Amino acid sequence: METRRNLWVLVFQCSLAVLVIGAWAIFVINYYDIEFGHAAFSYDSLPVPGDAVENSLAYIGSDNHIWLVKPGIPNSAHRISTREGNYSLPTWSPDDRWIAFMGRMNDRWGIFINTANQTTQSTLFSSKDKRPIFIKWSPDANYLGYLSSSAGQVELRSLALIDPKIDYQLAKASRVYWDWGPSGDQAMVNVGGQMMLRLQGRTTESELFLNNNRIQSPVWDSINNRTYYVRQENFIDNTLYYSNLDFEEETALAEVSGSCRIALSRDGRYLGVLVSNEYVVSPFWSNSPGGIILIDLESGTQRHISEDLAIAFYFSPDSSKVAVLKRFWGQNINDNMEQYANVHMLTNRNDLRSAIYEILIYDIEEDTLDILAVFSATRRFHGTVPYFDQFHKSHSFWSPDSRYFVVSHMDDSDIGRISILDAYRESIPQHIADGSFAVWSWQ
Repeated sequence: METRRNLWVLVFQCSLAVLVIGAWAIFVINYYDIEFGHAAFSYDSLPVPGDAVENSLAYIGSDNHIWLVKPGIPNSAHRISTREGNYSLPTWSPDDRWIAFMGRMNDRWGIFINTANQTTQSTLFSSKDKRPIFIKWSPDANYLGYLSSSAGQVELRSLALIDPKIDYQLAKASRVYWDWGPSGDQAMVNVGGQMMLRLQGRTTESELFLNNNRIQSPVWDSINNRTYYVRQENFIDNTLYYSNLDFEEETALAEVSGSCRIALSRDGRYLGVLVSNEYVVSPFWSNSPGGIILIDLESGTQRHISEDLAIAFYFSPDSSKVAVLKRFWGQNINDNMEQYANVHMLTNRNDLRSAIYEILIYDIEEDTLDILAVFSATRRFHGTVPYFDQFHKSHSFWSPDSRYFVVSHMDDSDIGRISILDAYRESIPQHIADGSFAVWSWQ
């Protein structure tokens, strides 16, 4: 009897140990978001990058492959996606030696990379159910952050391109936006109105509860070592603040209304704020789009550069100009052609299915805002506009010399075109290639 009782005690102890170990395993897997099987992070060996490729456009061609071209250089177009697939969102590394892109290949979603001088395409991530929706390089080019979508959740992860090659989760929620610090070991993350300064993994250094979604992408101002955010004061009015990175010292910059989107010029001098006249998830969908406030962070002066209908803006690399987008759903652009005198008309579409954009150029020194072109956006370009504040930091539609702005537009035969517009209006739009999306190199 004693032996049998001891045996049952041993069985009970072993079962309890298994349950405890299993519970700890589940906790560790959930806490560190460890993945297995088809959703696991994977690497191909990376080729050695060559020299930077300057003054070039990466674009999605009509064949859904990623291409590279140097405008003005005959026969310079070449394909850099080397495997058959359906690709999207080419994204230059800060040193212009790599191009990362997303796509679907062999019934799997993936993130891929190739050198800008075209060697061998490598796979960074592959999954059957997690679909990448956005990628952004860290300023030191050692990490690639990406958002993936699955089962109604958006996940922010960081891929290390240096040893050890680790894939960290930084956040997971229904909506996630972020900005890198000067290096890839820190990120400012906005998760549903909660601002967090995070290290790689889940370590939080500081956090601020805003309890609203009045802004999307946070801004890490590495020049002034601070961040910007909007706090709700009442249902309509808000206050724009800047703060040090531990959120202990904040300063009010401006009173703003409705939903806001903020972006910083590359030299850190100007902060642009897109406001709407009502609270909506995005000013893009507002029935009452607002204007753009330009704040000189050196002098503290503010000016309104567009009073209404603005849905996006983009600082030029030299911070001398701002490209402003205005949207007109189904407006008949032939009703009042006088206002479009000397404007480049890249479309004559008037149907309600088309998103017709005006692009205007604001000259900061001259304080002038002039219409440059009217175009019907491709689906891929159109999809970036509501999130221009996040794309402002990851993609440049301006040429490195701040002379040209690239647009991806539909012609009247529903063919996607890539054209560059001269911001100085000294030349007509140049058709570069057929395609659906294009972005300039940084240099």
